Amino acid sequence: METTGRLSLPLADWPTTDREAYAVACRRGDPFEEGGGAAGWRPATHTARIWAYGAWLSHLQRFGVDLDMEAAAERLTPERVREHVRTLRERCATYTVAGLLGHLLGFVLAVWPGRDWQWLSEAHRREQRFAEPVRNKAARIVPQEDLLRLGCDLMVQAEARSMPPPGSVGPTHPALEFRSGLLIALLAMRPLRRRNIVELAIGTTLRQTDEGWEIALPGAITKNHTPLVQSVPTVLVPPLEAYLTRYRPRLAEVHGRGPASTFPHPPGNALWLSRWGAPLTYGGARSLVEQHTRERFGHHVNCHLFRDCAATSLAEDNPEHVRIAADLLGHRSFATTARYYIAAGQRRALRRVQGTILAHRRGAGGTGRYAELPLESERS
Repeated sequence: METTGRLSLPLADWPTTDREAYAVACRRGDPFEEGGGAAGWRPATHTARIWAYGAWLSHLQRFGVDLDMEAAAERLTPERVREHVRTLRERCATYTVAGLLGHLLGFVLAVWPGRDWQWLSEAHRREQRFAEPVRNKAARIVPQEDLLRLGCDLMVQAEARSMPPPGSVGPTHPALEFRSGLLIALLAMRPLRRRNIVELAIGTTLRQTDEGWEIALPGAITKNHTPLVQSVPTVLVPPLEAYLTRYRPRLAEVHGRGPASTFPHPPGNALWLSRWGAPLTYGGARSLVEQHTRERFGHHVNCHLFRDCAATSLAEDNPEHVRIAADLLGHRSFATTARYYIAAGQRRALRRVQGTILAHRRGAGGTGRYAELPLESERS
């Protein structure tokens, strides 16, 4: 097998034994036989773990290992993995390295479940312990109320503009601005994962009931395989219905008049449409959300960060109801949500300490160059 300089070896170039072992792990079972360990993975999980295992194979190739001469599971040794992690650190952030090692572990546990991978699991835990995100997420958190206000402002601006003649939807069309505002407002109040909110479909995952509009996601399309049902907030029902009756039809009617690449993708029952009448893509949703948040807040807030913003706002404003965040975010247990409660508690404690210091300083009649310098509690 030819040695390459690629960071990750594509699945088609893997040794036959590796591809066959992975295919067996992907085989679905039936009521009388359990399926393979990878049968229940989401598409995104398959993609991430294929890439991580491909990166492992590419590393071995660069160090002269003949992949066809060694059994796949036998190639995985602590010494080689240690060297693999070292070379990854030269190219990637520690947070990324920990993620790749975790996906490699997930891959081998599913494909070769009968072997002892405890050493690899411990290596992953150690890497996670010292991993640090490159970006400071806390500094990018925006109050949930501000995100909702942004979405509502965009819809108000769109309604104030006159609607152009039918058949033309330019990049500044009111229907596009109203769609973007509704998407941001709904994401602020119901912070679904990007895939779930982008793929909302009228009549199925977004449906009208006797009690109002609701979002109903089957377990087959949620990350934790658990069905999720949430009502559309009452405040957003009028704009949702305005979008469905006035703005979305204007977007749908231009389908087929744009780039040829949009023609095979009719609007169907997709809730969100592009300027060409095709279903909005993941990239399109990401771009519009990041563009509008950057213009409002000076930095972009991506779709996933809306989840952190919602949980943080709930933990700070209503700590006694913080467990609701687990249901809001679709977490299987409160443990995943607990970090927001802990972080919010730390910030509240810091403000109380600063307030106490400030009171003592004022009571003592503090003087000097910095006596009047406001503390963080005074600025916030």
